[in-house]
Amino acid sequence: MQRTPIIAALAAILLAATGCGQPGLPMPPSLNLPAPVKDLTAQRTGDTITLRWSMPKETTDKQPLKNPVPVEIWLQQIPSTTSKSPAQRIEARPYIPGAPAEFTYTLPADRILHHVDAFTVRLLNANSRTAGDSNPAYVLDMPAIAPPTALTAVYTRTGVRLNWSQQVVWPSQIVSDAMDYSILVHRILTTPPTQKQKSALVLDTYLNVSGDPGVALDPTAVPNAEYTYSLQRTTHSTYAAVKIETLSVSTNAITVSTKDTFPPAQPTGLAAVLLNASTIDLSWNPNTEPDLAGYLVYRHADNSADVKVTAAPVTTPDYRDAIAAPQSGQHLCWSIVAVDTTGNQSQPSAPECLSLP
Repeated sequence: MQRTPIIAALAAILLAATGCGQPGLPMPPSLNLPAPVKDLTAQRTGDTITLRWSMPKETTDKQPLKNPVPVEIWLQQIPSTTSKSPAQRIEARPYIPGAPAEFTYTLPADRILHHVDAFTVRLLNANSRTAGDSNPAYVLDMPAIAPPTALTAVYTRTGVRLNWSQQVVWPSQIVSDAMDYSILVHRILTTPPTQKQKSALVLDTYLNVSGDPGVALDPTAVPNAEYTYSLQRTTHSTYAAVKIETLSVSTNAITVSTKDTFPPAQPTGLAAVLLNASTIDLSWNPNTEPDLAGYLVYRHADNSADVKVTAAPVTTPDYRDAIAAPQSGQHLCWSIVAVDTTGNQSQPSAPECLSLP
């Protein structure tokens, strides 16, 4: 009896059966819970609250979110005491996953003032289940801050000077030992000096002025451009180790032209040294204006008008004047005029005179 082929066949069957990988434990079905928001922020401007956050791209088990996600927005009013009122849902709407999200809420005019308002967002799955609320974002619940008034802007030699009416009395709910307040200046460059300079200049920026002094100087405005300025009052405080900024609404924007009409300072220290019968060395103190283009040299004889010796500005505070047809005993005087890059000219320096040998 030949049993070997049968035994071999049975062994092959058993080997095939035992060689297959054991199936793992069955995985529970995904709940498709959107990951909670972790970067919620709140900004109050006047009585308008703007919430911003990043929508997640995935669920808590790393599955991609493919459809708009239902989002609930909650508000909890926190009085100055330790007790808290129940949170209330103020909005529910879908948001696109993976995209920046924003929601605007206007504080009711007839509300009862509290100490702090805490906002959270809650993301839901298709069965209205959630993986948890976002981080809280806080705003102060107090009367709205009044914006500055009577704003003016004037371009000066040192920059754009802003003036406004100071807040004589700040609401008692705003000023406290735990708060500071300031003026936020929003500047926009609307017309650069040249299109070539546009990419190199700051087009949109904010400047902060401590307190409420009623005046501020913007020394960074460039000449021969056009800017708009608007102001907001702002306070800063802290709640639950979170910094809270509260802004007034903005003033109307005003426009100022920074046309450079300011001449350089009058040159000083002019000295003339006779080298020979037809050559005079001139030197003077250098000007320090940042937009200085150079100096023009003028000469005149007795009872005659000034003659411009240099066709274009010289860039150093010295010049050697070679007289084409010198006359023995002739009395000559020189003066220097500084010129900036816009073409503004200074008053002539005090003259320096000598007689040719």
